[in-house]
Amino acid sequence: ELLAQQVSFVKGSVKIEAVTDAAADASAQSVLVLGISVKINSITELKDGITLSSLGPAEPLKIQGYRIGAQAMIATRIERLSGGNGRTRLEGPLQATSKPSGTLTILGVPIATTTQTSFVDASRTPSVVVDSAAFFDTTVTGAIVSARGIEQPDNQVVAEEIEIESQP
Repeated sequence: ELLAQQVSFVKGSVKIEAVTDAAADASAQSVLVLGISVKINSITELKDGITLSSLGPAEPLKIQGYRIGAQAMIATRIERLSGGNGRTRLEGPLQATSKPSGTLTILGVPIATTTQTSFVDASRTPSVVVDSAAFFDTTVTGAIVSARGIEQPDNQVVAEEIEIESQP
C-alpha cells in the first residue's frame, strides 16, 4: 500500500511568480497573470487568506499548477509574495524558440533575451552555464524551462536568467 502525502506533476508543471493583470473573475473562477488564464477550482490550495474576491490588479502572487492549454493552467497552490520585488518568474514547457530574434515562448508568454541574459542547463549534473547559441541549438520544444526577469506592460518578459530544468 502506498500513501502519498504529495503528488507532483512534472511534464505540464507550471510555476509563476508575477503580479495579476487585473482583478480575479469570480464567475469564470480565474485570474489573469502574464496573460495566462489561471483557473481556480476545488483542488486549489489558497494560502495567506486568499479568496477570489480578494485578488485585485497588480497583486504579487506565487502560483503552482499544471498546464491545460496553450495559455491556460489550473492552479494547485496560490500564495501571496511579500513585497513583490518587480521580478517575474515563469517555469513551464517550452513552446517555441527563435534563435535569430533571441526569443522563446512559455505558455504563450514571449520571453526576450539580451546579451546580459545568463543561460544555465540544470538538466545536467552538475548544472552548466551555456551561451545563447548553445541554448537555442540544444533546447527542444517541451523542455521545462524557467525564465526570470522583468515583465513589460505587454506581458512580455525580458529575461535576466534562463534555466533548462529538464529535457524531454
